[in-house]
Amino acid sequence: MVPPHLDRIPSPSQVDVAQPQANRAPTTTDLSMIRNALLSSVALSLMLACGGGAPAGPSSLAYKYDEVHIAQFSLDEKSTVLNAQNEYQRARAEEMKTDSELRESKTAWKVADNERKQAVLAERSASQEKAAADASGDMNRINRATRDMRVAELSRRAADDKVRYLKIHRKYLAKLLRYRQEETYHREARYEHEKAKLGQSKNIAPKGVDYAVFKDQTEKRSRRSQKARQESESYKQKSASAEQAWKTRLKEAEQARGMASDGKAADASNQDASN
Repeated sequence: MVPPHLDRIPSPSQVDVAQPQANRAPTTTDLSMIRNALLSSVALSLMLACGGGAPAGPSSLAYKYDEVHIAQFSLDEKSTVLNAQNEYQRARAEEMKTDSELRESKTAWKVADNERKQAVLAERSASQEKAAADASGDMNRINRATRDMRVAELSRRAADDKVRYLKIHRKYLAKLLRYRQEETYHREARYEHEKAKLGQSKNIAPKGVDYAVFKDQTEKRSRRSQKARQESESYKQKSASAEQAWKTRLKEAEQARGMASDGKAADASNQDASN
């Protein structure tokens, strides 16, 4: 969204133009150049603050219909307006929910990354133990080290896949949030349109209000929302595939861990029998 301070950029009539010649009034070209320079400066500052060419969020609606024009009508007459308002409120709630999920996913991703680092260390330790077991020539020790090495390797791979999944899932949530934002504005546009339609049907003619703009605004917001939804659905499929890959690898690691435990139990039993 465009930051509030952009709304406070001075209009050409408010800019104090330095006049190189006495009593020379600023021309339209002078004022246009100054305004463009101000806009470029602000845009550059925003780009640097956001870390480069980050896509701008959806902007607020350009046209709104003052509810005071239809306040005198009954609830029955305003039924379509109220329904549109409810849909708008539901869209806002969904947007806030997705925003919260995106924020929480960052913590989950950091935790998973720490788990991955621990898995890497565990695999390194298992590899060292395997090398020592090979050097010892003790077959029982070699067998245990081989099983532990396998478990550590699969666990590390599962941890890698979990981090990869959560990274993709965060991208999906970011796309989903963008869709939620677009849909919120779409529903708000429909709400404004319904108010305008009621006013127009009652022959309310506020000064300066062009009723045609509300339909056009709603249609444009609908197209933006549909486009954002398609993009989020694409990332949803990628997230689901990454999640499945992680869970498959995790199951392999758990099965290997179970077999390793059974092997250790068998080794212990054989050791007791030999004693």
